[in-house]
Amino acid sequence: MKSKISVVIPYYESDLGKPAILKRLTDSLVGQDEIMIVWNNKMGYAKSINKGLANAHGDYLVVMNDDLIQTQGSLVDLCDEKSVTSPLVNYGHQDFWGCCFCIPRRVYEKVGGLSEIYRISYFDDDDYINTLRQAGIPMIGITSVNFDHPEGGRTLHTMPDHHEFFEENKLKFIEKWGGTPEEMTAFWQEHGRLPKEV
Repeated sequence: MKSKISVVIPYYESDLGKPAILKRLTDSLVGQDEIMIVWNNKMGYAKSINKGLANAHGDYLVVMNDDLIQTQGSLVDLCDEKSVTSPLVNYGHQDFWGCCFCIPRRVYEKVGGLSEIYRISYFDDDDYINTLRQAGIPMIGITSVNFDHPEGGRTLHTMPDHHEFFEENKLKFIEKWGGTPEEMTAFWQEHGRLPKEV
C-alpha cells in the first residue's frame, strides 16, 4: 500500500513578491497527496508548523519553507520510516535543514512538533534537533533530492525587530539546553548525549 505524504508550508506574506514565490513552489508540488499552507501572521514559525502537523493525515510529514524550488529528486525519496530526513539545500549537505525536513508519522507521534517557546523564529529548528537527539531518532541527509533556497532569510529580515527576537531566542535556547547550538553539537559528537535532559 502506497504511503501518503503530507506537505506543510508555513506562509507569511512579507512583501508583494511572496505570493508568486509561494505559487512557484505549489506548482512544483502538484500531484502530492496533501498540501497544507498554514497562514503565519506573526504567530511564529513553530506554531504555524505545529498547526499544520496536527491537521495533516500523511504517513510522512514534509515541512518546507514557502520559498523553495525543487530541482532534483522526489519527496518520496525523503521517506524513511526510521529517520527524520532532509534534502540537499542549494546542493549543500546537512543531516537536518530547518527549511525542509521529512518526519515519519511514528516519529511525530513519539516526539511531537517544534517547541513554541521561541518568538517568531530562530532556534526552533536547533531545538528540534536536540529533541530528536534525546529521543534517539536518527537524522539523515538525502543526497538524491535537492531544493534551491534563493530567497533564504527573506521573511525574517523584513521584520524590524528580528535582531531583538534572535537574541531573546538565543537566551531561551541556552537556558533550556545548556549552551549554543554549536556547543550542543560539539558535546553530542564527543559524548553521544546532551549536557542535560529536557
